[in-house]
Amino acid sequence: MKSYVINLKVRQDRRDYMSNIMSHYGWDFEFFEAYHGRSLNIDDLIKRGILDKSGTWMSLNTIGCSMSHLDIYDKLLASGDEACVVWEDDAVIYRSKRFFMKDFEMVPKDFSILLAGYLSELGPHNRWKRDYSVNSVCYKLPTHGVPPIGAQCYVISRQGAERMLEIGRPIKWPADGLWEMPHKWMRKKPFNFYALKNLVSPTQAFEELGSDLNFERDKVRRGARS
Repeated sequence: MKSYVINLKVRQDRRDYMSNIMSHYGWDFEFFEAYHGRSLNIDDLIKRGILDKSGTWMSLNTIGCSMSHLDIYDKLLASGDEACVVWEDDAVIYRSKRFFMKDFEMVPKDFSILLAGYLSELGPHNRWKRDYSVNSVCYKLPTHGVPPIGAQCYVISRQGAERMLEIGRPIKWPADGLWEMPHKWMRKKPFNFYALKNLVSPTQAFEELGSDLNFERDKVRRGARS
């Protein structure tokens, strides 16, 4: 299974970090050059049909990130592969590909997106008082109440990529915010979110190190734009 690592060309430090750690854990990958917010223009993106007017609340870096994820979905469909792993270059990796693939073999084949960096407790002691376990390796997210988050590491299937492209353009939401859209109409169009129990890239560790996009979202909340 192919892996794509989203990386800004100017962030050689992140590129070196991901190269070293992914090689250490046995992951085969290629870098995908991300869109830099500084090279984007809101009016131009709207004119070209890339950005919806309702999406102008996002920072340019967040918009660029969404564009990068959607372009990877295009690459997956063009490749003929059945699925791919998508990474962001500030992911924290805790598991080798060998152990990940062993778990992946037990994930139901109808998955649309498999979250490998999801943090929320979905076992029997969660706040929803229900065990969402499918088997020993994964949970299935319900159709409401538990929003899917964690775009730093996930697997997307061809069917999932087709659906994301269907609703993702023009862009209205951040990469993982977009996931809540199919989440709301799963009953009409089946879209299956699963989450690994043995996380490859835990959200908690990701947040402790700091995320460029979290920083950008804070700037938007303060009324600034990069």
